[in-house]
Amino acid sequence: MTTAKEDLKLRQAKKNGFTSDAEEFAALEQIKQAEDELRELMQYYGRAGLWDDFVKFQAEARKARLLERNERIKTINQRWQYASIIVAGCLGLIGTYSVFKVAGAVFGS
Repeated sequence: MTTAKEDLKLRQAKKNGFTSDAEEFAALEQIKQAEDELRELMQYYGRAGLWDDFVKFQAEARKARLLERNERIKTINQRWQYASIIVAGCLGLIGTYSVFKVAGAVFGS
């Protein structure tokens, strides 16, 4: 449920996932109703403090997902940086080789 809400909010921010604002609102409202029903079930039939524990769990899970996402982005950026360094190094070597090759052809004759 928490990931569905976050995904929906991300889609809302991007404005790609839905054809209209009314559909976005209806989907968010459905999630809110399901969350309210779950809260009521936990409060009436669960142990004392179950809902509060669930809310804490959601917050911790959200933080863990955010940290994981940031780590993935950091790893991807590092890989791109390493790839850029390798490509730049190869181009530098090719350029240096070309300069010496041309210089050898011009001055060697």
